[in-house]
Amino acid sequence: MNPKTLDALLLDRAAGALPADVAQLLDAYLGEHPADAIRGLRYSTTVDLIRAALPPAAKSADLRVPLFPAKRIEAARSRRRWLATLRPLAVAALIAIAFVLGQKLAAPPNRPEPITLVMAEAAASGGIWAYPAASVPPPSARPLAASSVRWSSPLRWPQPGGSS
Repeated sequence: MNPKTLDALLLDRAAGALPADVAQLLDAYLGEHPADAIRGLRYSTTVDLIRAALPPAAKSADLRVPLFPAKRIEAARSRRRWLATLRPLAVAALIAIAFVLGQKLAAPPNRPEPITLVMAEAAASGGIWAYPAASVPPPSARPLAASSVRWSSPLRWPQPGGSS
C-alpha cells in the first residue's frame, strides 16, 4: 500500500473518522503487515495524548461558519463601477465651479486713475521744464482742456488732448 494513503487511513482510524467498511479492510491489511500495525498503534497513542492535552471540543452546532457574502461583494463591485464612471464627471464639475467662482469673485483689476498734466505757457527764461511750465492740479480740480495730456499706461506714449 502507498505510505501516504496508509498514513491518512491510520490517522482517520485513530481519530474515529473512518467508515466501518474501510476500517474492516484496514484491519485485514494490518493483520498481514505487523510493521504497519505498530505504526497504527503509534498514531492512536499520539491522538489519545492530544485529546488528553486539549480541552473538550465545542459542539458543531456552536461553530457555524458564515455563508460566503457573494451578494454583498457583487453590490460593492457594482458601486465601485458606478463611482468609477461618476468620479471624472465630479472632477470636471468641480473645476467648472471653481473657474466660474474665480471669475465672479475675482477683485476688479487695480487700475490707477490716469494722471493729467496741464501744460502752461512755457516761460521764456526756463523753457518747458521751468517751474511754472508743468503743474499737477489737486484731484478735485483737474481740468480737461484741449491742451491736456492724458497718460493712462506706462506701456503707451502719452497722447495730448485725449486718452492713450
